[in-house]
Amino acid sequence: MTAADLPALEDRAQRAYDDLMAHLKACSECAHSPNGCRTGALLRRTARDAKNVVLRVRRLARRR
Repeated sequence: MTAADLPALEDRAQRAYDDLMAHLKACSECAHSPNGCRTGALLRRTARDAKNVVLRVRRLARRR
């Protein structure tokens, strides 16, 4: 992955975050339980991983 891929990666990370927020607003289990549901946990992990990829690519782009 290179700096040229960054806009697409940022878009993917934003979509993952938007999906997570939409789920958290709609899911009663996530709203009333500190651990939430399995789908919420999966979406949290996906959003976190996507954000970490964006940060890693930015860091690598700065080094070059």
